[in-house]
Amino acid sequence: MTTNSNAEQTLLVEMIESGQTHVPVTATPLSQLLDYVIVSAEKGRVEIALTLTEQFTQGNGVIQGGAATMALDTGLAYAALSSLEAGQTVITVNLQAQFYRPVYPGRQKVRAWVEKPGRKLLFCIAELVDGEDQVLARAESPLLIASLQ
Repeated sequence: MTTNSNAEQTLLVEMIESGQTHVPVTATPLSQLLDYVIVSAEKGRVEIALTLTEQFTQGNGVIQGGAATMALDTGLAYAALSSLEAGQTVITVNLQAQFYRPVYPGRQKVRAWVEKPGRKLLFCIAELVDGEDQVLARAESPLLIASLQ
């Protein structure tokens, strides 16, 4: 197993090496709050289940766009982290999100992948999908590869 000081990246590497699926993520307060479970992971591709609860709704009862974008950004980061070497991390440079349907409170999934790897930037895509596998929102982002310190 590759050693790394980023607990989420370490978990991704362990999953990829062992073939594990459906692994809960408890490394950060955010992962605990949103009840992250990495459904599947392979190098450069992840699927995460999470719960966006009523506390993230706006006045009309749908999930606020920033909360949905937060979920997408997590997927982008996890996809990127799954493709990096030990001692590396990523920083979101820019994030463009499109919303196709309302996102309602409940269990959602984020599918994310590295679309184009590079030496300094990884171009990644993430989709937020509902229980019927309908794409609710999509985000694209270049992520800067950085060294952990």
